[in-house]
Amino acid sequence: IQGVREVHHMHVWSLDGTSNMATLHACLDEGVDAHQAVSAVKKRLASEHGISHATVEPEFGQCADDGDEHDHGHEHEAAAYHDHHH
Repeated sequence: IQGVREVHHMHVWSLDGTSNMATLHACLDEGVDAHQAVSAVKKRLASEHGISHATVEPEFGQCADDGDEHDHGHEHEAAAYHDHHH
């Protein structure tokens, strides 16, 4: 997507096995209209991946969560059941 450098902190899940949801951070180029970029990301997620609801956090520059990457409320011992990448 033009103006989107990368996405990260992406989590995708389904509560009922049919409707898919996602949250993610989208790193945007300077000067990009954040509303248009978020809209384009949501449209791509829906059309290519069947994600019916997405929360997209636009970012310019450094990730807002840098430094807090392991303060997310679960233990890594569960890694056998939960594949989690940063």
